[in-house]
Amino acid sequence: MFYTIALAFLGGFLPSMVWLFFWLEEDRLRPEPKIRIALTFITGAIMVIFAGILEHSFSTNMGIQDAHTVFSWATIEELLKFIAAAIFGLASAAYDEPIDALIYMITAALGFAAAENALFLYGSIAQDTSIQSILVGDTRFIGSTLLHTVSSACIGISLALTFFSPRSRCILAVTIGVILSISLHILFNIFILQQGSAYLLALVGIWISVIVVLLFAEKIKLLKHK
Repeated sequence: MFYTIALAFLGGFLPSMVWLFFWLEEDRLRPEPKIRIALTFITGAIMVIFAGILEHSFSTNMGIQDAHTVFSWATIEELLKFIAAAIFGLASAAYDEPIDALIYMITAALGFAAAENALFLYGSIAQDTSIQSILVGDTRFIGSTLLHTVSSACIGISLALTFFSPRSRCILAVTIGVILSISLHILFNIFILQQGSAYLLALVGIWISVIVVLLFAEKIKLLKHK
């Protein structure tokens, strides 16, 4: 039992921790307080519990591949990650420059992905499907973890680009960012359900999206108050 939990925890959280250190390098000149990064990551992981409860209520009433279910799950997860980022990051005094919005959103997303991946791995390992567990872990490391990162980054980028703008423009930007994040999440899930070449296409699209986020990060770091 302990071995199963430890292995699932390691397999779920280690990839996200690697990605977290990678993204934190984007803010190395004026890094965020480590305690806030840690709390945001943990809060993102805890949000998986609330996501599971809410998503279960939809999956019991509708088929798991039902269009309404796919939309509902994506919306629930994106909003919960946003809330996780806001609690200890975006609502704090530490949020004092544009790039911080991207950092906190990605940190919350990686925490969420870590817990989600750990639960998937636990289910596979508990059934003694060791090879399947490795495949699931590898697939989720490439696909799900990056999806959560990129989708949450849509909100972070929207916040960052309007950091010095009037409040009304910030609200509009965040609304657009949330819509984009949910849309991207839904699109990826639809491709995943198709399997085969559609799944590979989704992975390629996610990697391209990561590059786009990195380019936006460089642009955001150059933003100054006019």
